[in-house]
Amino acid sequence: MNNHAEMEERLWQWIDGQCNAAEAQQLQQLVQHHESWGGLHAELLALHSSLQQEAELMQPSMRFTKNVMEQIALLSIETTAKKYLNKKIIYTVAGVFVTMLALVLAAAFSSVNWKGGESSLQLPVQNITSTNWGQWLGGQFGTIATVLFAVAALALLDQYLRPKLLQKK
Repeated sequence: MNNHAEMEERLWQWIDGQCNAAEAQQLQQLVQHHESWGGLHAELLALHSSLQQEAELMQPSMRFTKNVMEQIALLSIETTAKKYLNKKIIYTVAGVFVTMLALVLAAAFSSVNWKGGESSLQLPVQNITSTNWGQWLGGQFGTIATVLFAVAALALLDQYLRPKLLQKK
């Protein structure tokens, strides 16, 4: 009965109300007449009361559910999109659109009367070697071209890096 582990176990049962009346009476006698039992009982009661006071249930943050649902939505859309989006189909559709655009532009340029004087639209004839590229690339046209190139480069970079980032998670 003097074993510390047995003493602690029996006292916890008494504190938690898991022992019958006879055992409770016997433990009360031991606590009153033996210093070791009394000291251990006082320690366990202090621990029990501090656990009850500090053991309030922690509430999750207000955005917890929304954050979890956003993460699930990202994962589930990605996995289902891979099932029905085939890259070959996407590239084929893009190729058809580019081909159609090229054909429309070719038809438009072939129908223009380049030598006729009746049209108000006259394109200047320039020699490429005599073109001042600084004038074209330094002004508004150059700025717009640079911005479009940067956006396209960032989009391609994102398309390349996003699958690697998601695989790490």
